[in-house]
Amino acid sequence: MKLWKSLVVGLVSYVLLTFLANIVFIALTGTPSFSLYFSDIWGVIVSAFTGLDGLQPVSVEIFNTIAVAVGSYPFTTGIIGWLTAGASILVPIVPGLVAAILAGKVGKRTINGFFGMFLTGIICSVVPIIIYFISPVSVAPYLSFILSEFSGTAIILTMTGVIGIFIGTFWAAIGAFFGKMD
Repeated sequence: MKLWKSLVVGLVSYVLLTFLANIVFIALTGTPSFSLYFSDIWGVIVSAFTGLDGLQPVSVEIFNTIAVAVGSYPFTTGIIGWLTAGASILVPIVPGLVAAILAGKVGKRTINGFFGMFLTGIICSVVPIIIYFISPVSVAPYLSFILSEFSGTAIILTMTGVIGIFIGTFWAAIGAFFGKMD
């Protein structure tokens, strides 16, 4: 029973925190605009599960946001510039980290925290695939990003949900760390 609690807490906290992080990032950068972001409900759902950077491995997402922050460093002026640079680094890290910690603590045991976040990663990668069949236009920005940035193998892994295993394993290790050993 603790596995289900760990899964629900991990999934709900990850999706909710990712959505809030997206809102904060849009508020600070203005990219995309709020009207554009909320124009398609399926797009909002996809970005809540995947983040604004879309269907990427966590390491690539973190690297890209650090590159944006470092690239924008010379242009950062004032508090908004510093907040934007900080947000671009923290947006892909904080939701998964907090969700993993919560899933580990709620799951009580290491194995529950691990599998709660592992399944969360898989679910988060499968939801955009399901939405692709409901509203392909909503997933199009992510598909065009993947097509332009990655090889055919990465596209196949992403669009079959296999990438969720890698993302889930990354956060599951942290979730297991915060669970109790029996």
